[in-house]
Amino acid sequence: MNQTLISIKAHASDKADATTDPQLKRLENLWKKIEKHEKRNGNLSVKIQQTYQNFEAQVLPVESQYCQGVAKNIQHLITFIPRKSLTHAQRDELFNWIQEDIQYLETNPFADPDMAQALRQTFTKAISALSKSEPIEKTEENVNELKAMLDDIFEGQLQLSDEELTALLDDPSKLEQHIEALHQKIEKEEEANFWQQHNHEDEDNSNPFEDNFQSSDRATQQAEEKFDNLFRSSQLNKMYKRLAGLIHPDKEQDPTKKKEKHALMQQLANAKKQKDAFFLLKMYHQYIPDNDLSFDKHSLHAIEQLLSQKITGLNLAYQELKHKDDIPTIVWRKFFERNKKITQQNFDSYRQGLQHDMADIERLIDSNRTVKQLAKYLSQRIDNQNPPFPFHLMDNFDYDNLDDFDFNAPF
Repeated sequence: MNQTLISIKAHASDKADATTDPQLKRLENLWKKIEKHEKRNGNLSVKIQQTYQNFEAQVLPVESQYCQGVAKNIQHLITFIPRKSLTHAQRDELFNWIQEDIQYLETNPFADPDMAQALRQTFTKAISALSKSEPIEKTEENVNELKAMLDDIFEGQLQLSDEELTALLDDPSKLEQHIEALHQKIEKEEEANFWQQHNHEDEDNSNPFEDNFQSSDRATQQAEEKFDNLFRSSQLNKMYKRLAGLIHPDKEQDPTKKKEKHALMQQLANAKKQKDAFFLLKMYHQYIPDNDLSFDKHSLHAIEQLLSQKITGLNLAYQELKHKDDIPTIVWRKFFERNKKITQQNFDSYRQGLQHDMADIERLIDSNRTVKQLAKYLSQRIDNQNPPFPFHLMDNFDYDNLDDFDFNAPF
């Protein structure tokens, strides 16, 4: 609050008499809660923005570099697709590896979407070129192998008939058309799901925050309508005139204070025009002594309802701020701690992890420059996914007690 408004409130408070009216005390407590909750919500918004700004300055550049490193590795791996010395298993693993990295870039909010799309197209073209250079017989076995490979790459989302799969064996370039159709289908489904979630009337599937806000908004609107009816006549005009007389800029000689009062007067006039009961009450509470204008019991009850609903709305707004799905809020939830030092440690730890992973990518590229080196590494990836049976654990196995052996127990 600026100095002009402080002096106005102080001037008004000097003329106020202490009151012991329980209802007025409740109103005063409600106003204090509103001010406290507004400050709390404002502080949270500031913390979220400050945390994200620090993330942008300290972490985002490294995050972008890491995405570039992943893209560099994808480009490197794609060059091995046409190499005929790779076994089918190794090539399948190569495809899976490239697919995983492309999907990572496609789902990372900090990665360049154009870069991910370009890599996807390059990958698809490389597969098509490979198929053209190595004609595949249109046997049932090859169709099933192609289906299995596409299921692995697209996680079962690319559903093609046997006729379409056979056509792909003849002309692999058609795969791009199927992929584009898949992307369009996914986009339509996501859009449909979005609107379904927002328009669904089933309480079990609704957003609790949204429901609470709608309920609060309805209750607040009802209270404001009731309040507006009570103050439609002389009392509302009397409130406005008292406030206008106190803050009118024509009565101020100081240019700075005159400008401040002019802005206040505009807000007041707009509140009267819009019949914004809460804003008028808020200004009246701040700048007019409580006992300068008498309210009847019905009016006081309407004011109390309105203030209570305002507090409910502020609490719900606070919860919505904490649980929003936008990037700044997600970053805040991941990194923020009450202790600034710990927050900074979270930034540092995450950034160092990214830098370590970038170094691993560079080492991986350097150690897999030849087909022989990559083939060995791909075989290791396959072995890691399918570890050998631990026969050495069976050396001392008691076969006499086989009936008592728990085959569900882990080795």
